[in-house]
Parts: sequence; C-alpha cells; structure tokens
Amino acid sequence: MDNKLSKDAYGGVSGKDYVPYISSGSKSGGNVAVLIIGIFLAALFAASTAYSGMKSGLTVAAGIPGSIIGSAFIAAFAKQKGLLGKNLVQGMSSGGESVASGIIFVLPAILLIGSNVTFLEGFVVGVGGVLFGIGVASLVHNYLMVEEHGKLMYPESMAISETLVASEGAEDSMKYMGIGFGIGGIITIITSSFLNVTNNVISYVNESFYKWKLEVEVSPLLLGIGFI
Repeated sequence: MDNKLSKDAYGGVSGKDYVPYISSGSKSGGNVAVLIIGIFLAALFAASTAYSGMKSGLTVAAGIPGSIIGSAFIAAFAKQKGLLGKNLVQGMSSGGESVASGIIFVLPAILLIGSNVTFLEGFVVGVGGVLFGIGVASLVHNYLMVEEHGKLMYPESMAISETLVASEGAEDSMKYMGIGFGIGGIITIITSSFLNVTNNVISYVNESFYKWKLEVEVSPLLLGIGFI
C-alpha cells in the first residue's frame, strides 16, 4: 500500500464511487492503548489551548500536531499500530482542543457580565456542547463527506490524512516538532518567572509630548501561533 492518498481523494470521482484508503478488513482501530493516548493528548491540547487562548486570544488547531504526536506515541507504546487507531487519537486531540476553545471564549464573558459559574455548570456546558456537535455532525456527515466529495476540499483534513498515511513524513515532522518544543521550552523557562534569567519584554516610553508606552513581548508561544 502506497504511503500517500490517491488522486481520487482530492476529487475527480463521485463520493459514492470513491474507494477509501482503508477499504477492506476491520474498521475498528480502538484498543486500550489508543484510548489512553487519546485521553492524554486531549487533556494536553485542551490545557495548551486554554493557556494560549487566555494569554493571546488565539488558539491553534490540534489536528495536525495531534496526528503527528499521536502517530509517534502509538508507534512507541501500542501493540496494534493501525492507521485507524492513529485517526482516533488525532480526533480525540482535536476534540480536546475544540472543547477548550469553546469554553475559554464563552465562560469568561459570562463572568465579566457579573454571573457566577460553578465547576459543575462549566462541565455540563462542555459536555452538552460535545453532544450537540456530535449530533449535528452526524446529520450532515453524508452530505458533506459523500455528496460534496471533491467540491469541499477541507485542506486541514487532507493535510491530516496525508500525515497519517505517510509514515516518513510523520517521523520527519515529529523530529522538527521536537526540536521546536525543546527550543521554545528552554526560552520560556529562561524568560519566565521560574528562573527569570533574562527579560523578554521590550518597552519604550515616550514622555515628550503625549505620554504613551509600547511593549513588545518576545514569546515562543506567540511566535508559534503566528507562524501556524
């Protein structure tokens, strides 16, 4: 089996005639290892999304990094290393990021208008949002994925699919992502209050005519979000 999607995946045939990358055998990729890895990555991306969203007001989709990291974890810890299991892991990663994005942009607004939200209420809102999203997606799945095949390209989904089926690409991406994590982590530790070795905020104050202050923060987090 070639480690890339066929040209038909990008259109040229109707959705009913398209033969998926995995067209035979078991359609179940779930197992205990996949479940544990998926839960871990969902929590990880939810936490990182909450932090970056509250700090910068921007979030990053977890589909592509989730597929890369999930593929590496499955290759290292799971006995069954099928593509379907990797797809489940990246789906759970994206789900954690999506739920966190919805909560951090909605619940703080409720707090700002003077209402109080308990942990249980926030949890119920998150679970309700997930169930509502799954229900709506199930209603339009056939139309969007089958009838609109080749018309709606879904560039991020296609990139995720290519990452999952290309093991070489996933390994290279994981290597470069690991290097980025290491460099960003070192800079963050050095400039954060944990060590506070150097200052990462550049300030300029003008008091000649009209008093104003300009600050620029050198942050690997903001650089990564802007790059993506």
